Amino acid sequence: MASDNSDDDPVIAEYPVFLNPQTQYQLHLLQFPERGKGQGYNEANGSLPRELRIKPQTGQIEVDVPIPTNANYDQRKGRMWAEALAKSKVIASGGSHGLAGGFGIGLESRSKRRDDNSEDDEDNEDEDENDMGHNERMAQWDDETKPMLDKLTIGGQIIRAKAGNPIYAIGTFRLNPETSKREFHLTPLSGIATLSPQLHHIDALAEGERLMRPTGGANEAGAEARAVNVTLARPSDKGKGRTAETEVTRTLKAVQEEKWEYFRWVDTEHPDTWGKYFETMFAPNSNEANVLKANMTKEEWLDAFSAPRMDPTRRGEKPNMRRRGEYSDDDDEDDDTL
Repeated sequence: MASDNSDDDPVIAEYPVFLNPQTQYQLHLLQFPERGKGQGYNEANGSLPRELRIKPQTGQIEVDVPIPTNANYDQRKGRMWAEALAKSKVIASGGSHGLAGGFGIGLESRSKRRDDNSEDDEDNEDEDENDMGHNERMAQWDDETKPMLDKLTIGGQIIRAKAGNPIYAIGTFRLNPETSKREFHLTPLSGIATLSPQLHHIDALAEGERLMRPTGGANEAGAEARAVNVTLARPSDKGKGRTAETEVTRTLKAVQEEKWEYFRWVDTEHPDTWGKYFETMFAPNSNEANVLKANMTKEEWLDAFSAPRMDPTRRGEKPNMRRRGEYSDDDDEDDDTL
């Protein structure tokens, strides 16, 4: 019987691959695990993001997306949460709740700051006037005119590419107008972020309830929130009386101190988006690109990233590092004894 030499995995097509190491722009992949494939944040779905903000040093990212308030929406709770956000001192000062604001760890209370800076009366008076004006505006709203929470904040942290970690890239196809052949271009990513809903309105409501609690009384003195500085002694510093901040504390402090950088979100179908797509996602002058030549054979390349081959009949021995297709007479003898 003739042997069947048909290939079970035939080659369907071949494309030239081009590397596009563009450095003019940062390319980030934003993932939305709670949204379906056809539910992107865009104008076609009525959910075009209003704003994008990033803290580039610590990698924090937040996006404000609209919420439809005319269907399947509790207007009473929407007004309550919108009022809490409007009264939030954290947001009014340019900060943020949640991880992007360092969870508020180490932040001093307002009354504590006033006690420590009692000599700065002018700043305190200006702050009081702003609060009074804000409260007057809030008092003018009735239940029907109060604004409703009409946006949702999604956020996360950008995981940037680092040496030794996998390098991710975006692949795009293009038809070369000169050769009429399809090309595959790879553009490395600057970072990846998974964005999930951030419940800032819940944090703002809790903040308002905390500020409404009476402070300063004899019975309340022990209940006042105080800033806590978490420290950890290094093993090498034992006996020296020195302590070091933990990595978590330093990270939260850096997140709190860094300011937001704000960006405008451009829809995927906007002409400016397509212009940047063709400008940044393809290697320039692909017809004149240098051809990469491998300095390894196929077997060497496979062995370079493959796990060490282990002989299951020789447990406990060192892994047998050999190339594919290489066998010894000892292997044949072992096979005969099985």
